[in-house]
Amino acid sequence: MRLAEGKTCLTVLDFVGNARAEYDFENKFRALIGKTNSPVTKEIEDDFPHLPLGCSIILEKKAKEIILENVLRATNFGRAQIIKKIKDFQHQTTLSLTLSNFLDFYHLTIQAIYKSKNSWKRLCVEAGVLPDFSTLHEVEIAKAIGNKWLATRSNSYFDFILRLAKVNFQIQLERLRETEKIMCLMLHYDVWGEKGKSGLTLEKSIQSIGQNPILVAEIVEVISYLNESIDFLEIDIPLPYPQPLKIHARYTRDQILAAFGFHTFDSVLAIEKVWQKIKSGIRNYFSLTY
Repeated sequence: MRLAEGKTCLTVLDFVGNARAEYDFENKFRALIGKTNSPVTKEIEDDFPHLPLGCSIILEKKAKEIILENVLRATNFGRAQIIKKIKDFQHQTTLSLTLSNFLDFYHLTIQAIYKSKNSWKRLCVEAGVLPDFSTLHEVEIAKAIGNKWLATRSNSYFDFILRLAKVNFQIQLERLRETEKIMCLMLHYDVWGEKGKSGLTLEKSIQSIGQNPILVAEIVEVISYLNESIDFLEIDIPLPYPQPLKIHARYTRDQILAAFGFHTFDSVLAIEKVWQKIKSGIRNYFSLTY
């Protein structure tokens, strides 16, 4: 297929039938496209606008459907495949390697990263694109992301975590509003998953989250990504006592229990009492609203 005298073009007619389900269409098309800022799925849908000058790929409708299905199915892969994708990222695009760019480029969900129980930064270390770093609090923060924050949808709570992360979680509790103090308690349970340890205050608990700067940077990336995906407006709940939860938002059980005072820093109150206070809050809300 090399250039030759009197040979001005090459036409390839491909009559191959259905490929095996595990055939890697994505990498084959990526090799043809080269570095772009577009996911392979977008290139296929738009008929490959970034091919070299004078080249074209024409797919009939059914072939395009089969290939798109294959590529989307191939994005549901495990830890080893994610590490390989991280390694290949710099060779396939001019985008900087961030969590958001990586997920968008490969058409992945953020759940695919954290189902491996590793942090995003640790996967980057194993891919050889980031220097090794301390494992201090890595397990706890990865669990908070995978088990708590991916199940949460609240702009107000995420904005609060971002504000703390951007000052390395070095808070002074007495300077915070009452609802912010409650969100600190929610954050404590998100990360540490237990009542306060002996000799540790809520302020020190939050400050300790900032002891690993690499993971603080990861928290900023994750929370920013999750925050941008929220497409609804939150509404305040008019209750006769301070609490940070909003209508339309989604929270974990521990976040709700901390917000209503059943998870305190020093103890976890009996679950039987929880429902009574929540029911009382619901009655108060509807009596004020209607």
